[in-house]
Amino acid sequence: MVADKSDNESFPQPVLKITTEYRSGYYEQEVITSNKGERHEKLVRHPKNPAKVVIGSIGNITYDVYPYDFPDKVFIHASGEKHFIDKYDSAKMISINNKIKWFLNGGLESALSGKSKSSLAREIRLAYEYKKIQVIGV
Repeated sequence: MVADKSDNESFPQPVLKITTEYRSGYYEQEVITSNKGERHEKLVRHPKNPAKVVIGSIGNITYDVYPYDFPDKVFIHASGEKHFIDKYDSAKMISINNKIKWFLNGGLESALSGKSKSSLAREIRLAYEYKKIQVIGV
């Protein structure tokens, strides 16, 4: 009868190393085509700012907050040249508007106290704590 190879010490077991890499943020891809038709792609990655929380986005318009630095402001970022909202984005706009009203009417305090358990409140709390550690060093 043959013994199990894992029990025999003459067969060394490989050391398994599992690594996990998390990437967050966004990227910009530039496609360059030469006059001969050769195509080259350049990918530039931009890391996510941990102190920023994105409330929502419609097309190329993004609504975000910085809970530690600006607890009473909501920022609107738009990229590109043309900006519009069509009839299919009206439900998103109402949802984003409700989140903005929640944040400006005490949402930061309820997120920090733990009264609100939503995913947005969790993101706001994590962004606030990240920036607090950066500023205070606690």
